[in-house]
Amino acid sequence: MTVTQKVIRIGTTAMAVVLLAAVPSTLFAAPSASQALQDAGIQIADLNVQQIEAITIVRGNVTSAAERDRIAPVLALAGYQRVANMVQVVGSPNDLAIARAAERELSRKGVLEGSNLRVSCKNGVVVLGGAVRSANQRQLALDTIHHLSGVRAVRADL
Repeated sequence: MTVTQKVIRIGTTAMAVVLLAAVPSTLFAAPSASQALQDAGIQIADLNVQQIEAITIVRGNVTSAAERDRIAPVLALAGYQRVANMVQVVGSPNDLAIARAAERELSRKGVLEGSNLRVSCKNGVVVLGGAVRSANQRQLALDTIHHLSGVRAVRADL
């Protein structure tokens, strides 16, 4: 058993420190870092969180420096004392360029001949619509788009 120090946030600026003696620190499990970030509304593409000893390493992509700068304070409030914020700021995706690249790559796949595909993109999320003749064509189309630069996610309406 150890002495555990728990910091409680009151309002926006006041802090209270409570010492809990002779209580296992495991009783005060912090939420997962991923969950804490999600609960705070921080959208991180390709989120990867690793814990190495007492250091929480966060990697991924956000679209603004302000979003990146919110990560460490949010995790500190969730109980993570040492945070290595390795999150990259990437520009907003060019949806038109992504959609055109997806159309171009799909047209190069001979296996997809005879299918009727539509491509749209919003905020890097590609929506593939239309009709294909088989599950294999569907999977090939999704795999082709998923690997394109700037694509954050692919949704199929096939």
